[in-house]
Amino acid sequence: MVDIPNKIRIAERKDVENIALLASGIFLPNECIGLKAQLMGYLNNPETMKLSPEQLADRGICVAQEWYVAEAVSNGELLGFSGIEKAAYEGDFDIAWLNWTGIQTKFQGNGLGRKLLEHVEDKAKEYGINSFFVETNPYYPAAVRMYERHGFVLVAKIPDYYGPGKDVLQYRKEFLKP
Repeated sequence: MVDIPNKIRIAERKDVENIALLASGIFLPNECIGLKAQLMGYLNNPETMKLSPEQLADRGICVAQEWYVAEAVSNGELLGFSGIEKAAYEGDFDIAWLNWTGIQTKFQGNGLGRKLLEHVEDKAKEYGINSFFVETNPYYPAAVRMYERHGFVLVAKIPDYYGPGKDVLQYRKEFLKP
């Protein structure tokens, strides 16, 4: 276990290719395409998390997002990324999804995923989120373990969601209201 001093910051346009490269070592090719599309949508509208559902609708945006990167303090190397997403049509607008989360393979198991997840959860709470969801696949067992250890509860398993034998797992975590 190697402790890498790091900082978490808002993702910027300059991070796109590094995030895409990191993701290509973690996720399936078709997943990487979806991730990059979501990230670009955020970068084209970076202030969406601060808008009301009505303001989003007026701008023709149905999903508010915010993305973060963890980088090494010493050299700025991208160590991981994550984000938060809430949809304008999610009722009271107090429901959000943990967006794609990835940690460089060589830094997995060092608590960086937990630190990034805690950062995103803190941001979700700042934005008034009460229910936080995440979707993952059984073929990412490290992610499943991290979510379960961090208090997420399995609420649905959808068989064959991504094709034969490719299930999806949906987890939920409730935040206490202040």
